[in-house]
Amino acid sequence: SASLLNEVSRQYDFVFGADGANSAVRKWMNVQSHSKDWGFGVTLTYQVSSKRRATTVHEQHKEPRSIQKNTQNRFRGFRTRDNAFYVGIQVTGSEYLNFASGTTTLDKCNRASAALATEAIRFYGFPLPRDLSSVEVSAFPLRSAVATQTRKKMPGGTLAVLVGDAYSNAHYFGGIGVNMGLTGC
Repeated sequence: SASLLNEVSRQYDFVFGADGANSAVRKWMNVQSHSKDWGFGVTLTYQVSSKRRATTVHEQHKEPRSIQKNTQNRFRGFRTRDNAFYVGIQVTGSEYLNFASGTTTLDKCNRASAALATEAIRFYGFPLPRDLSSVEVSAFPLRSAVATQTRKKMPGGTLAVLVGDAYSNAHYFGGIGVNMGLTGC
């Protein structure tokens, strides 16, 4: 029997944990995860008012620039229909410290950090923001985690299986998530 998320205990033959990185099923199974650090990342978010229609995410993937440039692994970027731009940068430890020093907008970053952000924005051919204080900056460590088991026979005969982010989760740089997912299969 299984009692998940404070529900009444019920008898199940199978329980599939496809419930994300904070999986209740993984916790119920008492399965641990192994973590790996992959460095650091920075996300830039800004919006540009423009009469020019931005490409949709679907159209963006048709553009050779978007696909070919993604193989470089340092930058990630996309824009939405309402001209909001998102740029991700994989950074070194010292670059991370420059971005993570309590700054929340690009105008408060040092010159080297602002230059790296500008390089990433230009890399995608996105318009540069007129005001650096309009660019939100988030710096974070990049980590991945993999469960130590994918399935487990529980007391009472229930077979519990972890799938997707319940089994493995990772940051979005460099295809790590896809590779970990295929390894889990």
